[in-house]
Amino acid sequence: MRNIHYISAGAGSGKTHTLTEILAGHIASGTCRPDEVLLTTFTEAAASEFREKTRRKLLEKGLVDAAFEMAGARIGTIHSVAKSLIERYWYRLGLAPSVTVLDDEGRARHINESLAALATDDDLRAFRRLQRCFGFTRQEGAHPVPNPDFWKQHLEQILAWMDNYEVSLEESLDYCHRQFDAFFHVQDLPGGASLEAQLEQVKSYLQAISDSGDASKTTLDAITPPLALPVGEESYVFVVKALSAVGKLPKKLQNKPFAPGYVQVCETLEKSLRHVSHGRLLKDYVERIFRLAADWRRDYADYKRRNRLIDFNDMERYSVQLLDREDVVRDIRESIRLVLVDEFQDCSPIEIRLFDRLSEIVDRSVWVGDTKQSIYGFRGSDAEMVETITRQFPEDVAQPNAAGCFRTSLPKSYRSREKLVLAANAVFTPIFGPVAALEPYHGEEGVESLPPLELWQVGGDFFEAVADGVETLIQQGVAPGDIAILARRNDKVDALASSLRNRGIPVATPEIAIGDYLEVQLLVALLNYAVLHDDFSKAAILALLADCPVDGLLERRLNYLADPGDSRWLEEDALFRKIDRVIDRNRQQSISGFVESLIVELDFENRINRWSGPEAARRRAHLDSVLALAADYETQAAQTGGASLGGFAHCLEQGQATERLFEKDPRAVSVLSYHKSKGLEWKYVILTGLERDYRKRLFAQDLFEVQLHCADGSDGGDARRLISLFPNLFGASNVPSSLEDPLRELLHYETTDRRVCREEARLLYVGFTRARDQLIAVQPLKSARSGATTPQALEWLIQVGAATKERIWHSWEEPIPVRQFVGVAASRTAEEPLKAERYLRPEPSAQTPEPRYLQPSQLTVDPSGMSEVTLVADRGARIELRAGAETPMSEIGTTLHNILALCNPGSENMTERARQILGRHGMETVVPHPEQIGAMAEWLFGWLEREYGPARKIWHERPIRMWCNGQELNGSIDLVWETDHGCVVVDFKSFPGMQEAVTNPSGEHFAGRYAPQLTAYRRVLEAAGEQVRNTLVCYVVQGCLVRV
Repeated sequence: MRNIHYISAGAGSGKTHTLTEILAGHIASGTCRPDEVLLTTFTEAAASEFREKTRRKLLEKGLVDAAFEMAGARIGTIHSVAKSLIERYWYRLGLAPSVTVLDDEGRARHINESLAALATDDDLRAFRRLQRCFGFTRQEGAHPVPNPDFWKQHLEQILAWMDNYEVSLEESLDYCHRQFDAFFHVQDLPGGASLEAQLEQVKSYLQAISDSGDASKTTLDAITPPLALPVGEESYVFVVKALSAVGKLPKKLQNKPFAPGYVQVCETLEKSLRHVSHGRLLKDYVERIFRLAADWRRDYADYKRRNRLIDFNDMERYSVQLLDREDVVRDIRESIRLVLVDEFQDCSPIEIRLFDRLSEIVDRSVWVGDTKQSIYGFRGSDAEMVETITRQFPEDVAQPNAAGCFRTSLPKSYRSREKLVLAANAVFTPIFGPVAALEPYHGEEGVESLPPLELWQVGGDFFEAVADGVETLIQQGVAPGDIAILARRNDKVDALASSLRNRGIPVATPEIAIGDYLEVQLLVALLNYAVLHDDFSKAAILALLADCPVDGLLERRLNYLADPGDSRWLEEDALFRKIDRVIDRNRQQSISGFVESLIVELDFENRINRWSGPEAARRRAHLDSVLALAADYETQAAQTGGASLGGFAHCLEQGQATERLFEKDPRAVSVLSYHKSKGLEWKYVILTGLERDYRKRLFAQDLFEVQLHCADGSDGGDARRLISLFPNLFGASNVPSSLEDPLRELLHYETTDRRVCREEARLLYVGFTRARDQLIAVQPLKSARSGATTPQALEWLIQVGAATKERIWHSWEEPIPVRQFVGVAASRTAEEPLKAERYLRPEPSAQTPEPRYLQPSQLTVDPSGMSEVTLVADRGARIELRAGAETPMSEIGTTLHNILALCNPGSENMTERARQILGRHGMETVVPHPEQIGAMAEWLFGWLEREYGPARKIWHERPIRMWCNGQELNGSIDLVWETDHGCVVVDFKSFPGMQEAVTNPSGEHFAGRYAPQLTAYRRVLEAAGEQVRNTLVCYVVQGCLVRV
């Protein structure tokens, strides 16, 4: 490392501004030209921001040419910079001149598809034997279920560590063997019999207690699970459960003369936990897993070479290799003068090596980071390595070390009010040291009466209580977009968001696993059914497409099994005959075309509307995402020859390709995880999950499974590591007390505890420093049987040193106000909501009659005050109908609405789509010319664009929910044409009569009768801050537009 200026940039200290000033300053001084700069960051958006801000800064200095040349500056993500190096020097690496980048999604897909084929039959038998013996499980909802794929998860984690560190599998295997030998050392059991024989005696002992008639129900409940287990195949599971059951026996049963006796049973079970036979099984398992890891890496390298692929890890590794070549070093030294690294604390070990090597080549490097915000260890960053490296730099500009490296800190916080900065200093300086202290830039102007810190104590339903608090803030005038709620887990994010949405409060949440959404689950079930025609897929389709409840599914299945006849289950069912026709008709299409045909022909539109109401637009967006993913999957698979319906279904199930940066919605409360909040800020931030006790998960999560350790001789500042694999042998059960001490010593409990405690402190720092005006901590209340409530200990804060049991934020001396909220599930059903998705509601009247639900079209008009209507456009052509008396116009209208909801300017294949929908509704003969519908839509879009300007967004079936005279209206606006200067509301009507009928005030079909409906639409949109330029009724069949 040479000539590095490391800048420690605390939260809100102006990191981006500082890097921009440094870059612009070097260019302005002539130290380097824009094309001699290399700046890396972690997102393309951040890269664009740096480029644009530097360009503006240069223009302010009058350096027009330099500002223009910023287009040629090397500013981008680490991977984009690495890719440019590889594209320039591919011939030095033995690569093809044209290679395709296999992104993380493609790599994960290849791992999923290749691991099962990698393991031999003998491996799989050994893994099944191990799973039965130790009972490995995974969480499914709130319950543990058997996990036959446990080995894949271990293998994937090992492969991930091997990508980022220098790992010796041979040394790692030796390390694991020594761990197992030290723990599983018992050979002789009481009585001298074999392990299985001794455990059978224990089982007989438990059976005797069960048969004695002296056992209470509690005791029987404890001993029944181990009695049901075969001790031969599930020996370790039996030992763990039996030891737990025996430990709960009352004294009177312990003293009963059941053979072989209580004392010997306890000794047998405790020694069985550490029997050498179990150690041999685990040693064999680890040998197999490490062999598979080596085999997979070899096969994966061959796979990439055959298909001319490189992944992100290759790009970084090849870049490091290139920097060891003299000719490349010479080129870089001549072409790059300045290297700037943003978010250095999030770098992986191989990325640190890359920047280390660059620092030895170029004149000057500037690294900016904050180890207090290093929270992405699960993505490959290494906070301890970064801390070890940066501690080597003296914090003195005047006296750099011998290599010319030094460290400075940005002194001020430009984000938060004065008292919040001082509070953060008080809380985190004792944890991180003086580096955590910042000077406040802002004072207290405008927030003098607002406490910087507040505590909410919440009882009853936790999520409803937090929603009560948020609602209170909004009623006090806080804008929803100024509020964020941070949670520790995604399921908590979903539950909090659900409670807010149920009140009509708009919510913005990250979208991560697309496979979790019902509409996507239905598509997955249909794709699997198309491939397998299996009963599991049928059951899922029935549940999701036909609203069949679980008990109904079970009844139908049992009825079939009682008398299956000659046909397969549901083979004659009308729904599945229809699905079979759709599948057969479209099987030859591309995957994206096949998926789109399923969506259209199986009427996902109506299904989504029935599921979600106001959420329908989000669900449609998910389907759009699926179609985009299908196209991406086809492109990727075309390079590797692996495209299949089943493969795409598996991708959706795994939720791949869906993690995106969180985007704030200025009109919605943000609900997200602490990790997702990094880099963002809000006026009000609510912290939940503070009661979480990380030490309770040390044994279950942080000590067991795949762990990383420094290799012998490593100080943590290099990438040499060992991998240990010690599976969690106790599942959801607590570790037996007799094993805690030996496991603490063997698995380096104290070291792990210090590491995890630092991780927890960093995550808390990120959450705390998101707030500009007020930080709110949430403390759950525990209810006793007497009805009294007591606050739960905020273990997270206590364990990292930010609180005591007596006082939250104990280093902050000012009083902290406390508010209490008691949440009641569904307590809002009879009260008016405050807001709804994408809009604000007008305040309801003070007199609220008993609520009832209406469609906007049900609003009535006062005959004495009919609105004026104006015919504004006439297409001059009609949609031909051949409807008989047996065809209600309402059904024709529904069909036309569904078709128009799919239309957009320039939409392709509209005639074919219209024909499919008409066929699905049985309207082919009623509307014989589907092309006329598309022509009508194109005419409408053209007229709107000419009259009001091009649309920046077109809303179809935009959901609304509002209160009007104490009644809740639920519905959707057929079309909203949103422009830069306001929006136009269009309501579709299918009345086929003459134009005179819709403009005649005394007529039954006068368009003015729709004025209350259109006024309601206008009020909703204007309450959301949108300008409504006009409200129109489009008579689809007639081909005319009327302004109301």
